[in-house]
Amino acid sequence: MGPEKQGGRGLTPAVAGDTVYSGGDKLVARSLTNGEQKWSRPVGGDGCGAPAVRGDLLYVPGITDLSTRRTKDGSEAWTLPLDVGSLSAEAPAAAGHSVWLPAGGQGEEGVSTADTRGGSLAWTYAPGTQGPWHLTTATNRVFLLQSGTLTAMPVF
Repeated sequence: MGPEKQGGRGLTPAVAGDTVYSGGDKLVARSLTNGEQKWSRPVGGDGCGAPAVRGDLLYVPGITDLSTRRTKDGSEAWTLPLDVGSLSAEAPAAAGHSVWLPAGGQGEEGVSTADTRGGSLAWTYAPGTQGPWHLTTATNRVFLLQSGTLTAMPVF
């Protein structure tokens, strides 16, 4: 494969059990043991961003939605229309019954939070600052870092 077929940057993979999940043109699940592909699914017309895994579900951002897929076979559980704006190399943060991801191209519209129990938008946190978002989880909090400011948000 020539350089013209390679992506400009890598997407963060998600790992659970003996499987690694990766975004890009398609959502792909591979065995950690031997690299063998378990399944591959198209997600949206423009591909998908870095996935997050929690339990038996994958949270997969596209440009216009957040898709939830089953880890077993990649089949769709639910999709929430959401203006993500661009595919992020960073995965959403999933904790409790919520999944968090930057809204708008570079997160300029804040961070959107979806309720995973039904695939609905819970709220958007928009502090009015600029810069890319970095998200992670620990215990019962989601941590949002943007422009040197760390915000701890409760999960539900």
